Amino acid sequence: MPKYDVLRQHEGDKFYKPGDTRVAASADVFHLVRSGVLALASGEKADPAHENKSEPKPDNKADQDSANKLDPLDHDGDGKKGGSLPKSERGAKA
Repeated sequence: MPKYDVLRQHEGDKFYKPGDTRVAASADVFHLVRSGVLALASGEKADPAHENKSEPKPDNKADQDSANKLDPLDHDGDGKKGGSLPKSERGAKA
């Protein structure tokens, strides 16, 4: 855990006065560093950034644009809307 120089008095796990050194996790004292109560001690490195554990999106995900979607009115798959149904399925005229 990194060391921090206390710039203003505050109460944490104990009472700290200016000039004291505080050892704490970066996540626990982030708000104090941001508000100017603590400063990272010289020569100290901050905690390493957390790695992203979520799975990345796959590169081969199917394309979602409208050109790849099926048209519900294209009954025969020729790319045209409408009825290219065979005469036997169109219905008989009387």
